[in-house]
Amino acid sequence: MDEMNLLGMQRAEFQHAKIVNRRSKWMQIFIVVISIASVFMTDRLFVYTLVLINLVLALLWLYFSTQAKKSHNIAERARRALVLFKGLGIALGRKSFADLKMSVKSSEDEWEKYKDANYFKAEGQYGYKMLTEMLEESCFWSKHLFKKCATRYWYYFIAVLALSVIGLLAVPLLNPAGSGLLISQAFCLVLIWLISGNLFADAYNFSSTASLLDSIEERLSSMVDKEEDNQDVLSVFCDYNALVGGAPTIPLGLYEKYRDKLNKLWDEQKQGLV
Repeated sequence: MDEMNLLGMQRAEFQHAKIVNRRSKWMQIFIVVISIASVFMTDRLFVYTLVLINLVLALLWLYFSTQAKKSHNIAERARRALVLFKGLGIALGRKSFADLKMSVKSSEDEWEKYKDANYFKAEGQYGYKMLTEMLEESCFWSKHLFKKCATRYWYYFIAVLALSVIGLLAVPLLNPAGSGLLISQAFCLVLIWLISGNLFADAYNFSSTASLLDSIEERLSSMVDKEEDNQDVLSVFCDYNALVGGAPTIPLGLYEKYRDKLNKLWDEQKQGLV
């Protein structure tokens, strides 16, 4: 097992999860647009057609969401293996690595693009101190990226919720008669409510996870300042894994957008400039 292969695998698989997750979000956008459009339609056949399209889109949304979560979980397995290997020198067994390799959706050619010897700033010999420094760095990145995600998803939730309320009020006003038409339009509005609920769950999850990661980062910073091996970091490692493993997938392009800024902020923080 090679450290760079694990890193490339982890990053490539996270990228795959982000791409598939974006597809699920596009399905949500299409559903919202079609559902709102159906509210203002009076042609029964046309509305029924929109309902069928929305049903197909809802199934695709479910499929892409499931696949994105699977890739996210696999990437998390690779990340945990990488942290243990680089931090404590504990390598996956041949069978475990082979199983992980067979589980990923990304190819070895894709791994090559994501190999980066400077991905982790922490350097040193294997040990609890090295693991602590790596976790502190990972926690810093996760916390700030999750905060950005939370802000974005709260905006999405408010926008979709507003559209669903408008649609709910408009249906009986625009179509006072025709129960069949109302039922079809109500079905579309239910899908919007499901999407708004999904966005709320993601926004809340990102917000609460970022808050908890902030306290974990403080614990890790305290351990790093003591400059000694501390086995308690294993407990923190478990807490961190539980939090980030259960968080939604970070949107595609968000990491790249804030990478340089966070790199600079991390360097300043370690130098005591912030």
